[in-house]
Amino acid sequence: MSLSAIQTAAQTQIQAVTNFGTGNVAIGSYHQLNSGVLRAVVIIFQDHEHQNIDYADVQNIWRFQIHLFEKMQPDPQSAFANFATDYDAIVTRFDQYPLLNATAGVLSAIITGGNDTGELVEMGGQQYLAWLMQLEIEERVAVTRQE
Repeated sequence: MSLSAIQTAAQTQIQAVTNFGTGNVAIGSYHQLNSGVLRAVVIIFQDHEHQNIDYADVQNIWRFQIHLFEKMQPDPQSAFANFATDYDAIVTRFDQYPLLNATAGVLSAIITGGNDTGELVEMGGQQYLAWLMQLEIEERVAVTRQE
């Protein structure tokens, strides 16, 4: 499997969460924040481990940062309430689809952590509260040796 395929599978799962879709979930790009969306997710590749398991299989562990943004409201408690709802929904989605909806080779996909305080950021003239979540995806891939 490739980095691109794994990222896209994770993106697809987040887009299936209520309040998210193709217009506010992106891989490696913060462009949707410039349009003033109420909430957004940006998936950022963090690191990768690659190990030989045996002669015919390799194991990959892919780690990503998921940046969750909630637009600042006149009442800041609204942004915090939206965050709690969206954070829980994303965690639940990965709990319900730990194989990324049967993506080939995926053994597990889990939110392993995150921060509990939002950071105020400004993008496109809009203020957002931003939180960080950690996603770890483990896969096993069969390989055909060529030597």
